[in-house]
Amino acid sequence: FVLILQQLHSFLTVAFLRTQKRFSLLSRQTILSSLISLLLLFVFVAKLNIYGLYIIAIFMPIFNISYIFFNTKCKFRFEIDVSELRRLFNIGLPLLLYSFGYIFFRTIDRVMIISMLGATAMGYYSIATMVNSFIYNIPNVFSIVMYPRFQERYGEKGGLKHLQNYHPPLYTNLAQ
Repeated sequence: FVLILQQLHSFLTVAFLRTQKRFSLLSRQTILSSLISLLLLFVFVAKLNIYGLYIIAIFMPIFNISYIFFNTKCKFRFEIDVSELRRLFNIGLPLLLYSFGYIFFRTIDRVMIISMLGATAMGYYSIATMVNSFIYNIPNVFSIVMYPRFQERYGEKGGLKHLQNYHPPLYTNLAQ
């Protein structure tokens, strides 16, 4: 339960920093978190096996939250509104069920491949799916940076008409 709350807080903080265009802080946190995770993997997994992964899974969200907390002036307070929680649950439950179905259908192919064709075929399939994921996520990287800019432009100008010909420098440079 604690890990779930840590993850939720981490997602909220990352989304908040993206809307504030604090990408350099997010980048530093991501790089530092990755390096520390890698170092801890070598240390803890070598000595404690799977229990080392559990320790890292508990420590890293705490580190990420702490790093962002101490490097921003934004402070959050925890508050529960039961009526809002109920409304969100009614919206979130179908989305959760959809996510479970999506994960099931995304992984059932791997189970079938390894059971019917073997580990070598599964290896080739895994390489292909990694390349596919990489190609699929390239536009997502741009949207993470550009979405707050589009929202800002929409808020300034007050209509979708002003977004039609909006070509930020990133897109203009990519097109050349």
